[in-house]
Amino acid sequence: MDDELARRLFALRDLPHFRRARERDSTATTTVSDFLTGSVDDDAALLVVLEQGAAAAVRSLDGVAHAGITATVDGHPFTVSPTDAVVFALDAQQYDLDDGPCLRALRTHSSLHFSHDEVARLWPPLAALAARAGVDRVHACALTVDGAAAGSVNLYAAGPPLSSAQVEAEDDLVCVLVDHLDTALWSYGRGRDLDAGVRRIGAAMADRRVVGIAVGILMVRDDLDMGEARALLEKAAAAAELPLVDVARRITEDS
Repeated sequence: MDDELARRLFALRDLPHFRRARERDSTATTTVSDFLTGSVDDDAALLVVLEQGAAAAVRSLDGVAHAGITATVDGHPFTVSPTDAVVFALDAQQYDLDDGPCLRALRTHSSLHFSHDEVARLWPPLAALAARAGVDRVHACALTVDGAAAGSVNLYAAGPPLSSAQVEAEDDLVCVLVDHLDTALWSYGRGRDLDAGVRRIGAAMADRRVVGIAVGILMVRDDLDMGEARALLEKAAAAAELPLVDVARRITEDS
């Protein structure tokens, strides 16, 4: 780890939200911060760090069952580092609507909470898909690099609404997570074109994204849960003797 990165990481530990989070739950705070252990020097390293950050959110935040990151290049959003197909499907619905928690957080540089009722009022198609996936609330928080919007962290949770104290605790942990993801993006972007790198990562994940979107379509169309939709997709691919992604692409094109 170089001196500048070490200095930045050390400074994060003195921020008020880091100190509050550590006092409440040192284990969770370690989980959402210690995935960044060194310089992010290439595309593969960036993808690993983003995936580890999303996984850390699921392990550390009460009720959060699915997590991922929306990145944007040339104004076009896409999903990287999802923990599962539910993230692809819910994110894709927001991209189709050109609105939703993740896009609002990204565009307003903010951290936003939405209950299922709020999602249903604002974006009925998203609420329908969220209900199929067992998602009751959404928390999205913007990512930035040197003050410029770079994406958002998208957290999809099950369970009852959080109390005020629980919201404060979650907000502090998410701020710690976002600080370290922002720092990872900063580390990767030194001396290279960040947009070009994110674009390459998006292309590498294209097949996974198509499959995830197809699973979401089947969940809504056929009133299935994620496991049932994935099994149906795999059965269709086997019957057609085609790769899974080819069948998934047909479903997305026909929808």
